[in-house]
Amino acid sequence: SVGLAQMYPDKNFIGIDISGQQIKKAQDMLKELKFKNITFIKKDITKITEDLGTFDYIISHGVLSWVPPEVQNKVFEVYKNHLSPNGIGFISYNALPGWNMVRSVRDVMKFHANRFEKAEDKITQSKALLEFLSNNLNDNDPYRQVIDSEKNMLSEANDYYVFHDHLETENHQFYLHEFVNQAEKHGLQYVGDTTISSMYIGNMPQSTIKQLASIGSDIVMQEQYMDFLKNRRFRNSILSRNNVKIDRNISPDKIFDFLVTANFSKDADKSTTESSVFYHKKIPDRTMSFTDPDLIKVFISLCDKGLRPVHLKNLIEDVCENKEDQERVYSIIQRSGIEMMMRDFLSLHSDQGNFIDVVSKKPIANPLARYQASQKGCYMITNCLGDRVKIDKIASLILRYLDGTNSVKDIMIKIIEHTEKGELLFNKKDAQFKSAKELTILIEKS
Repeated sequence: SVGLAQMYPDKNFIGIDISGQQIKKAQDMLKELKFKNITFIKKDITKITEDLGTFDYIISHGVLSWVPPEVQNKVFEVYKNHLSPNGIGFISYNALPGWNMVRSVRDVMKFHANRFEKAEDKITQSKALLEFLSNNLNDNDPYRQVIDSEKNMLSEANDYYVFHDHLETENHQFYLHEFVNQAEKHGLQYVGDTTISSMYIGNMPQSTIKQLASIGSDIVMQEQYMDFLKNRRFRNSILSRNNVKIDRNISPDKIFDFLVTANFSKDADKSTTESSVFYHKKIPDRTMSFTDPDLIKVFISLCDKGLRPVHLKNLIEDVCENKEDQERVYSIIQRSGIEMMMRDFLSLHSDQGNFIDVVSKKPIANPLARYQASQKGCYMITNCLGDRVKIDKIASLILRYLDGTNSVKDIMIKIIEHTEKGELLFNKKDAQFKSAKELTILIEKS
């Protein structure tokens, strides 16, 4: 909610939690961030009444799976009673069948963590237990593979996530069809997943597509079977009131109503003078190829934009020299753009984000990211698009100094000071840089 409040300063937000400690932490954070458009309320979700009002968006992240069944029902009631007529609801939850494998790992972590009093010790010790199990199981043991998978995932997670997801008393998981049935009992309907490409059967192997298509047009059934195939363990679902008409036929022109970013890069090795091949950044085996030279220029330009969302129509006009080329490229993207989005080659955005073109003399990062970077055990921060981004210790330190009072040289000196104190180690070609002189040369060249 704080990330949204930062992105939309002209909108109002309310955050609710039963924990007085969590509310105090949130209020302390607001004092530092000085956001005026969000309020935090200590309240039991079962005590929420109609006087709270209605909302265009209701977000419940990290709640449904971590409360007992009677509270789960109340969560759905909140959406039923407090969504505006055309409101959108978001609910995240642990999913089956994926969590069947994780449950035993969580059980042993909890068993070991219960020997300790402090939350910090519980987190440290439960991670240490996974390391112990990994080191004492045979390499080819399937259980070792499960342990290693969870250990590696948790090593990159913030401490509060480890505690919340693996050490809390309550942790319930749902098959998608169970979640949808619960929602329907409360006058709600399933709109879809927040990651639209996960709903697209066209991303599955060809033989699988044919069999999934035989199930029919029921998207819940199709997605449920895809969850079985992917062993999915977590879901982010979108709901609406059941009297809202959902149009699932996406017009080809819709791609031009949004800003986009590229999830692909050019494959120089596989590209030729006649065609260019682009591969998915996270799924290298997923590729697409084009022969139109102007279209290729547009997509290369889109790649160069990085995380900055742009309108495809504006990009086409900037890249293509004449009207005829612009219309041809527009027509090609009109035909293929929706499939590119469904295959996750394109991400759609409703907002441009607060990007900058030039680093100022005394650079400043967004307040929330700086605050998050200053918190112990935090390895993820929120960028200006509201996405969670992994950071390392160096990036975390740099972020803290991006408050508008330090020049780039000032920040470089501070990083060198941390290094000389032994708090940071830079490695380059297996050589460790500790001295100020060596490190200064390295940073200035970077």
